[in-house]
Amino acid sequence: MDNKTGKFQVRCGSDVEDVVCRMGQKCFHNIHYLCHTTRGACIPADACPFQALVSNLYIASLTRAGECAGITGTYDVRVWFTYNNGHAIAEAERTAIPFRVHIPLADVAAGCQEIVCEEGIRLETKLCATNLKLEVVEAALEAEKRETVCQGWNTRLKVIVEKEFLVFEHGLQRLCVARCVRKFAPHPLEGSSGEVCQPFVNPTVCPKLCTQDEVQKADVCDVCPPLQEKPKEDASSSPGAALLPALQGSPNRDRDMPTSPGAIKGRLMDENGNGLFMARIIASDGKQQFRARTNYKGFFLLPLYPDTYELTAMKRGYIAQTLEITLGSGEIKELELTLAPDPLSKGFRLKL
Repeated sequence: MDNKTGKFQVRCGSDVEDVVCRMGQKCFHNIHYLCHTTRGACIPADACPFQALVSNLYIASLTRAGECAGITGTYDVRVWFTYNNGHAIAEAERTAIPFRVHIPLADVAAGCQEIVCEEGIRLETKLCATNLKLEVVEAALEAEKRETVCQGWNTRLKVIVEKEFLVFEHGLQRLCVARCVRKFAPHPLEGSSGEVCQPFVNPTVCPKLCTQDEVQKADVCDVCPPLQEKPKEDASSSPGAALLPALQGSPNRDRDMPTSPGAIKGRLMDENGNGLFMARIIASDGKQQFRARTNYKGFFLLPLYPDTYELTAMKRGYIAQTLEITLGSGEIKELELTLAPDPLSKGFRLKL
């Protein structure tokens, strides 16, 4: 320690490791319209949505676009509703709905440096993306307006899908490894009643987002940077609000921080080697929890700061598995986990 300044002095040694050097996270609201039921009938005038799901997310492409990362893909939307004074149930669905969004990227630590080796060979970095949230936040009945969307129909279902993506760039980078390392705390990532039909609503967890209507504002989120706005209700205290405050190069950030974010990624399978879809991955440092979900092939990605975590993988119908993992600075740790079926769990089927 310097007796005059009271600050710790460290010696910097060079090292090359695979680390995350740029990162970005953003929420989006996409507005879609369902014009008819799954049987081709019109949406009843007294339809009242009581459940809505979005599924089968497919990321078709991930590309660099200036200071952003561009993502394209598709997903399916399905809405269940009552009609005929609540005595009947029907459903409406749209499949392979396309989307295009841009996510601004910010440097982590010193950012992505260009490293040139012998014979002019440059060490490349790679972009990776994962979905943090995919959910219907509102489904409501509304009248068709001038037949601009559902031509030939009098009513339609308006569905708002909330999705959140995390993109990071990683590769071999030169690190300054401090000989005297201080301890830093990890950053957090992480139906109607009565006569009037209320919309089906899920609360948003996004502090800021970009909203695009597939008819009126179809391309506002497909620009770099995308538009920013606050949701109708304040969600600044939500878990998703605090993922990147220290990663975006703010003036208040400690520039001498000797740690870099890392990640735990891997695959969760059953005993036959099949990927488990929408399983929960929870990492706890004893004070807070960081969460992720597996995709349809069982793969998951959970960005974390260096620390020791208790990692739990769980899914309904299977026995949960817990293990302790220590993540180093900039380390990307890969896992393969297998869950055994729970003999006490009983399945059921819902017939509509």
